[in-house]
Amino acid sequence: MPEPPWTQNNGVQSVVEAWRASGSIRRCFTAERALPPANPSFAAIPPALHESLHRALRQRGIAQLYTHQVQAVDAALSGQHVVVATPTASGKSLCFHLPVLHALIEDPQATALFIYPTKALSRDQEHNLRELMKDSELSSGAMVYDGDTPADARRAARERCRVVLTNPDMLHAGTSSLSALGALGALGALAALGPLHALGGLLGAATRSAHDAGVRRQSSVTPKAGCSVTCCLTINPTSQGLTCASQA
Repeated sequence: MPEPPWTQNNGVQSVVEAWRASGSIRRCFTAERALPPANPSFAAIPPALHESLHRALRQRGIAQLYTHQVQAVDAALSGQHVVVATPTASGKSLCFHLPVLHALIEDPQATALFIYPTKALSRDQEHNLRELMKDSELSSGAMVYDGDTPADARRAARERCRVVLTNPDMLHAGTSSLSALGALGALGALAALGPLHALGGLLGAATRSAHDAGVRRQSSVTPKAGCSVTCCLTINPTSQGLTCASQA
């Protein structure tokens, strides 16, 4: 019988040690380096953020933000498009969660579209986002809109949710349905991509087509309504990622 999972080694360290001990994997390494930890750089939470978001962060024991988070939030609040290029687990999600929720609190007609590369990531982020919205006393709904979303839930997302989380595949397959989403066609939209990916082939071409259609649709609405779209993108700081971001 296999060993119970709670008796087995787990965590990143055990995986790395197994790789190093494996002759078939170890020879695939081109380099092995141990980097010393870097001291974090903190800054005060932007005072422009709504007080309810300050309270929500305090409930999480967050009295300060990383400097890159503060810079991203300040830029987004001022209406600038933002690209965040920091390593994994550096708090990139808060860089767009905070300004998006601030906009939803300040403007009852504001909406947001979050685009993730996979369904699993959007499902994971849905829980975190909903918890932050609950703690900030924001009653607006947030829902994943993907291939696993039932028809009645899709209808609820289109009609009632001000935050929709989806993926490029759904933009590809469901452009006609997504056109009814408030996040694509309503007043004062914010778009967040996390993390940014480069898509090739048929899916990449179709996603670009869906993107262009959404931009045209939004452009036809915002001049009449006197509002705009703000985009936030997160990437890992690789040369390919930075190149993609510069062309986005």
